[in-house]
Amino acid sequence: MLFSVAKTSLEANRVQSQEGALTVAGGHQFKSFWVRDFCYSVPGLMILGHMEQVKNQLSICFKYQRADGLIARGFDVVNPKLRVLLATLQIHELSAFDYSKSRLKPEYLGEHGTPSVDSNLLAMLACLQWTERTGDTFFLTHFSAGFEKAMDFILRSLRGGLLSQPAFSDWQDSARRKGESFYLNLLFFRVLKRLQDLNVAWAKREDLAAWQKSLWESFYDSKSGLFRSQTGRDQYSLETQLWCIEENLFTPMISRDQLWRNLKASQLWQPLPGRPVWPEYPAREVSWTTKAVGLRHYHDRFYWSWLLGESLKVCRVMGDEAEAARLQGVLEGLAGSYGTIHEVYELNGQLKPVRRKFYRSEFPFSWGAAKIIEALGSENV
Repeated sequence: MLFSVAKTSLEANRVQSQEGALTVAGGHQFKSFWVRDFCYSVPGLMILGHMEQVKNQLSICFKYQRADGLIARGFDVVNPKLRVLLATLQIHELSAFDYSKSRLKPEYLGEHGTPSVDSNLLAMLACLQWTERTGDTFFLTHFSAGFEKAMDFILRSLRGGLLSQPAFSDWQDSARRKGESFYLNLLFFRVLKRLQDLNVAWAKREDLAAWQKSLWESFYDSKSGLFRSQTGRDQYSLETQLWCIEENLFTPMISRDQLWRNLKASQLWQPLPGRPVWPEYPAREVSWTTKAVGLRHYHDRFYWSWLLGESLKVCRVMGDEAEAARLQGVLEGLAGSYGTIHEVYELNGQLKPVRRKFYRSEFPFSWGAAKIIEALGSENV
């Protein structure tokens, strides 16, 4: 049942545009082609067999790449901020919102005047995942110059040997997170490793072993046994711990089994995984616009469907059958109760979709649905 609800949710967010079929991020306020959400959804879309759509949608990312190498944060046929605003007023179906009637327009900067700092890396990562699954080097052949420009753009943010990001620019963009984050630097490391595994010549300019050593020394906290989310700060993000375990990125520094035990013993896993960080952000670091619509804890206390899916996937990778069964049971209950995959939930005795006066948890939510599909695997298709 869970796989069926996730599949229906993900495929409900397909729209027909003048540049082909697109998967948008959600059914209401996020009914835009957000590059980040789409790229995270690529493995799930491929499990469902949407290979050509994925190829076309990733190609659009590079088609509209800015001259300096920046990949857009998203695309829409209207201003996506207008779409969010009108959705707050329960207005969704204006003719101007029809993707088939107007050309796609890229948006490069968000509400704080910053790019999505991870769009370049996520677009490359999704292309490489497509290559790994198909064996086809289409992206490396046709967009080699775009890849190199995208990587050069990222490397311009090097500060003291680490990538530095502007405020409000990664996926936890309700929080400031300015400076050196493990999230951005780990994404870079994951992309660089794949490029070097594929013998991409220009990627070999970077010393992979030196990057691994720098990340370990800069972010690993021996007291908690986890990686800090930012340098010099005792706060920890869930997604980065999961990636380190899933891809076994820091052996021989620490075994994935030990990191798995450390994560499950931490507050990030109590009583359930799914919250982006622990401890929570101080109120002064959360954007005023987020607080104004009642979402002060959007990126620290709410439970995200995509992180629940990612956690379930790593449970299965680690052979932790009891914990996998527990998380799958939670997700089955949510899918059965609401018949769709929501973006965020809050825990008040039980998990329920977040609802505020000016906001309700997006549904169906592509990123969460795709991650659940990825966790459950192709055997369910």
